[in-house]
Amino acid sequence: MKKLLALLLSTALLCGTALPALAESGNADARLTQVTQAVKSTLDLDTTTYTDFHGDSTEDALAPVWYLTWTGDTGSLTIEALEDGTVIYYSISEYTETPEPLANSTLPAFPAVDNDAATAAAQAFLDKVLDKGVESAELKLVSSPDLNGGDYRFLADILLNGLPSPLSLSITVRAENMEVIHFNRDVLANSCLGNIPSSTPSTTQAQATALLRDTLDLRLEYVSSEDRLRRPGPGSWPGGGHLRWQPHRYPGRGRHPSLPAHGELTITTTKDRRPA
Repeated sequence: MKKLLALLLSTALLCGTALPALAESGNADARLTQVTQAVKSTLDLDTTTYTDFHGDSTEDALAPVWYLTWTGDTGSLTIEALEDGTVIYYSISEYTETPEPLANSTLPAFPAVDNDAATAAAQAFLDKVLDKGVESAELKLVSSPDLNGGDYRFLADILLNGLPSPLSLSITVRAENMEVIHFNRDVLANSCLGNIPSSTPSTTQAQATALLRDTLDLRLEYVSSEDRLRRPGPGSWPGGGHLRWQPHRYPGRGRHPSLPAHGELTITTTKDRRPA
């Protein structure tokens, strides 16, 4: 009887530890399917030419990254994406045959360079992978095909709501058929916490002005520019100045900082006087 009870307890323990593992595996498969479908939809991918597929992920400290790889007889396709399907890396590799010996090959010639077509192909790819309405980029061509071959390579800084950011990207377009074969970009998701702020202000100018007036007791004063304080000499002339609002007191601070004029308080004038 004791042996039977021990056997039942062992079976129950094994089942208890196996069920969470199975559930986690099923959840990972579902996430992989969701990310793969999102990537295919974003890039309008046709993977029928590939015969094998493998997907895996790494749990980054801030955001997980999925690694998707398709392989076949003609080459491979590798993509890295975030959980929401954002593509951060894209690379196509094709298996090529061994080139003919130099004695049987044709003489080198200048390649047909079409920077406009390559730029259009790169921009069309960016239109798919960048977050519309938030992200934008101005491509800069850094290399083109030459006598030694090569492809078109572009670099760009990523703008967030039209403003500069520390994010950048690179993209390569194959010269033969104007196909994007490499793409790599930075993302905020795996580099910092929080989301991109909205481009719409959270308060109006009138509300900000009222808040400033209620918080600070301001006085108007005239401030000389640095040029005016210089000692007159050859090649210099007395400068001007400007009016600014200065707080009588500033809560929580011992010193009185200078505040630029904003909203209805804006009064700025600068006059330069040059010697006749």
